[in-house]
Order: sequence, then C-alpha cells, then structure tokens
Amino acid sequence: MKLKIQTQIITLVSFLFAFQVIICAISYIGLTSISEELDSVFSRSLPSIDNLVQADRDFQQSLVAERTLLLSGLDSEQKKKQVGEYYKNRAQVLERFSVYEKLAKTKEEKEIIEVFKTKYQDWVTISDTSMPLTESGYEGDHATLMNTSLNVTGPAFESSRDQLDALQEVIQTKAKVDFDVAREHYKEVELLMFSILGGCLLFTIGLSFYFIRSIKQKIESTINNVTNESLTLNNISGLLGQRATELASASQQQSASVTQTSSSLHEISEMVNKNTSTAVSSADLVNTGKRELDKGLQMILNLAEKVKDMNTASSELITKVDNNHKRFEEILGVFNNVQDKTSVINDIVFQTKLLSFNASVEAARAGEHGKGFSVVAEEVGNLAHMSGNSANEISELLEGSLSNISSMIENSKSEVSSAVKKSEEIITQTLDISARCEQTLKEIDQMFIRVTESTNEIATASQEQSSGVGEINTAVQEIDSANQLTTKSAHQVEESSKELISVAVSLEGSIDELKKLVA
Repeated sequence: MKLKIQTQIITLVSFLFAFQVIICAISYIGLTSISEELDSVFSRSLPSIDNLVQADRDFQQSLVAERTLLLSGLDSEQKKKQVGEYYKNRAQVLERFSVYEKLAKTKEEKEIIEVFKTKYQDWVTISDTSMPLTESGYEGDHATLMNTSLNVTGPAFESSRDQLDALQEVIQTKAKVDFDVAREHYKEVELLMFSILGGCLLFTIGLSFYFIRSIKQKIESTINNVTNESLTLNNISGLLGQRATELASASQQQSASVTQTSSSLHEISEMVNKNTSTAVSSADLVNTGKRELDKGLQMILNLAEKVKDMNTASSELITKVDNNHKRFEEILGVFNNVQDKTSVINDIVFQTKLLSFNASVEAARAGEHGKGFSVVAEEVGNLAHMSGNSANEISELLEGSLSNISSMIENSKSEVSSAVKKSEEIITQTLDISARCEQTLKEIDQMFIRVTESTNEIATASQEQSSGVGEINTAVQEIDSANQLTTKSAHQVEESSKELISVAVSLEGSIDELKKLVA
C-alpha cells in the first residue's frame, strides 16, 4: 500500500501525539495514587499520633500531680495548685483523646479505644474511691495513701496507659505501610513510563525510517521520469538539427522538390509540438512535487512543535514531584516536633529524680519514722529512671526515622532528576533530527525551483521553434522567389536546435544534482 507524503507525515505525527497522551495519562494516574497514600498519612496518621502523644503527656502529668500531693512539706497554696493541675490534666486527656477518636478508622484502633476508655474509667473510679481528693489535698494516713497510690491506682494507671502506647504503635505501623505503598506505586509508574518511552522511541525511529524511504523512492521515481523526458528531448534536438541541415542543403542545391520540403517541415512541426507537450507535462509534474514537498515541510515543523509540547509536559511533571518532596519535608518537621516534646519528658524525669533524691534526704533526717517514706522515694526514683530510659529510646527511634526519611527524599530527588535528564536528552535528539529533515526538504525545494526554471526555458525554446517552423512554411511557399529567405530560416532553425540542446544539457545537470541529494 502506497501512501502520499502528506498522509505519511500525518500518520507519524498522530502516533507521536498518541504516545504523548498515553505517557501523560500514566503520569497523572500514578501521581494521583501516590497523592492519595500521602494524604492518608498527612490527614489522619500524623494528627492521630500528635493527639495521642499530647493525651499521654497529660495522663502522666496527672500521675505526677497525684504523687506530688503525697509529698510532705507542701503548703496550702501549693496543694491547691497541684489539685487544679490534677483535674486539668485529667480533663485534657479526655479532650485530646476524643479528637483522636474522630480520626480513628480501622477496626483494631476502635477495639483498643474501647479498652482504653474502660481502663481509664476504672482508674478514675479507683482513684476517686480509694484516694478521695479535696481542694486542700488528700486526707488520711500518709503511708496508707502512698501504698494505695503505688499498689492500687498505679497499676490501673499503667494498664490504661499501655493502651495509648498500643494505639501509637498501630498508627505508626499503618503510616509505614502507607509510605511503602506510595513508594511501590512510584516505582511501578517509573518503570512503566520508561518502558513505554523506550517502545515509543523504537517505534518512531522505525516508522520514520519507513516513511523517509518511501519519500525517497517517490523522488527517485520522479527523477527517472524527468531523465527519460530529457533523453527524449535530446533526441528531438538532434533530429531537429539534422532536419535543419538537410533544409539548408536543399536550399543551396535547389534540386529537391517543394513537396519533399513540405513533408520534412511537417515532421519538424510534429516534433516541436511533442517537445512542447513534454515540457508542459514536466513543468506540471515538478509543480505537483513542489506542493507535496511544501506540505511535508509544514508537517516536519508541526512535529517539532509537538516535541516541544512534550518537553513542557516533562517540566510540569518535575514541578509535581518537587511538591511531593516538600510534603515529605513537612513530615520531617512533624517528627522534629515530636522529638522536641520528648525533651520535655526528659526534663520532667530529671525533676522527678531530683524530687526523689530530696525525699530520700528528708527520710534519712527523719530517722526511724522516715523509713517508709524512704522506700516510697526510692520507688519514685526507679520510676523516673524507667521514664528516662523510655524517653531516650523514643529519641533514638525518632533520630533513626529522621535519617531514613531524609535519605529517602534525597534518593527520590536524585532518581527523578536522572529520569528527567534522560527524557530531555531524547527530546533534544528528536528536535535535532527534525531540524535536519527540515533543512534537507528545503534543499530539495530549491532543486525543484531550479528544475521548474529549466522546464520553463525548454517551453520557451519550443515556442521559438514553432515560430521558426512557421517561417520555414512561409519560405517553402515562396521558395521559388525567395531562396535566400529559405536559407536564412534554415539557419534560424539550426540555431534554435543548438539552444535546445544546451537547455537539455542544463536539465541533465539539474537531474544529476537531484540524484546526488537522494542517493
């Protein structure tokens, strides 16, 4: 199946446009999927962890306020302040936990939430029942209250607080899974885009080679046709020169008959008419080829514009990936905030240790009566030490997470930059090929212009020959009375034949140059 040059170029441009649309669609779908996974982390996981951390902090502050009220040496104002802190922290625990509860979506979270609410209410009930609190602090035996705090309300507190730790672990696991899914989606989209881009490149190169070869064959066919017409023109020129010589000889000898001369002139007239018809046909053929060449040149320019549009789409893709990197950096900021809050816990642990030490000193001063309180002070110190170890572990985990996320962001930036750089190199090479095709077509256009000019010269020469034949006919009619006029006309025909041969030689030169161009 043979296609026109215009149809071939339109087909090539259509394939390139379809490939561009496919790549853009895959990029959009991949980015949408990754965006959904990241939105899940930003809109639910991070706020959930933040509210749970704050609720856990207020919960521990409640225990600190309770234990502080059990210390001796507090005046009424200090006790009143600690009572206020105690109830304030209890209220804030429920307030912050209710905010998190609205964000919880999974079945596992909801089950742990119900367990926490039950255990928290148990702790509140046990605390309010076994250790009734007034505005001036706890009333009753100090040793009994301390024992109740350590052995009754303390275990209930730890049991309830364990549920907060479990919830934080569930949320962190879910967030890690969301990050892993987003990372897998990114790798899948990247692999698919590179595969399609490579296939598109190979297909485009093959199709371009096929179309260029087809165009070359059409031009070679046109050159062969013009060459054949040129040979015919040379034959006609030689024949015309021979006839002119014979006419001159007949005029000089005046031995040929008028009938024979008329017959020879009729043959010359037929040859000139054929020459003129051939020149006109060649001119039409060259003009048609030039129009098709102009259309092909315009299609090449349109191809270059489409490639530039694809380059613009790649730049937009870079912008979207940069936006995702910024959102990763916001995650780093949230982890930094959590790490800052951990430092607050370390300060509280330090103060608790200091309080335990002071209590031990006071118990030692009290002697025999302070032994029970010395045991309590030692337990407070142990709890402070355990809290400090937990805070240090949290800090180490946060530092490791920050390092991993930073490394992931840098690797992602490097991979995306490398992929985009390769796309830009391919686009640049495509634009360079289009520019060379455009230059080649322009040179062919100039060749067609020169061939058209030569063909017009042939047509002009043919018209001059027709005029010469008319003059010869007039001379034949007056041959008896104007022998000199006949001789002169014969010489004119001979000169026109030489001019026709010169034009034919020029046309052959133009054809040779066109052959070299497509060789």
